[in-house]
Amino acid sequence: MMGPREYLQIVALLLLCLVHLFVGRLQFLHRGKGWLSFSGGAAAAYVFVYVLPKLGYQQLILAGAAPATGWLGYLQHHAYLMALLGFLAYFGASRAGDRVQAPAEQPTMEALRHPAEILHIASVTLYALLVGYLIADYQRPGLTAILLATIALTLHFLGSDHVALERYGRLYDRVIRWLLVGATIVGAGIGALTTLRPTVVALWFAFLAGAIIVNVLEQELPEGKHSHFGWFFTGALFFSALALAHEA
Repeated sequence: MMGPREYLQIVALLLLCLVHLFVGRLQFLHRGKGWLSFSGGAAAAYVFVYVLPKLGYQQLILAGAAPATGWLGYLQHHAYLMALLGFLAYFGASRAGDRVQAPAEQPTMEALRHPAEILHIASVTLYALLVGYLIADYQRPGLTAILLATIALTLHFLGSDHVALERYGRLYDRVIRWLLVGATIVGAGIGALTTLRPTVVALWFAFLAGAIIVNVLEQELPEGKHSHFGWFFTGALFFSALALAHEA
């Protein structure tokens, strides 16, 4: 029988799917850059006051685990190295996609002819799958932690999905948003139906942490004439206050 935590996890997943599907129809995102700066500030705060401290916790889990052999045994004691690998993987995929970025008006299938574009879209899809898995697999007692993650990730995807929409245009509307929804649901299904070892989940979280940092630094930090530092600062202050109130 499902409890409050499971219901909140379902709400969180549905909310993320709705963001993927309808970000192009949220007019307040298109009328100005204030909300994008706000979401970027909240996402930046999420990295510094939530993700990075959790990396330290994951490192403790890995350090206390039974020794493993081979490359897994090495990574098992290096959560921060796994986060760096996630950062490099997503940064490389983004840079490769930038070099061949197709105009927004280009026909859908034409934009998928270059391997670098496919790599970038695949990395974004995998990112959604990782998030879906970690939400569904979240086992920490208490509802506030899930609620904080839901708020931060919703704001995060409002910004990153809007950037993807501006980058890919019709391709996002016809293909990518459905890939993101499907990946989120598949990830949630894996998280709900399987039980992975804590070390595997810790490594998965560390890899995702690096990917989140790339998304924040690359896509959501306001820049140039479109920057609104006041909104960015407000978003960072808003989420920091929520997180610190939860820790109090």
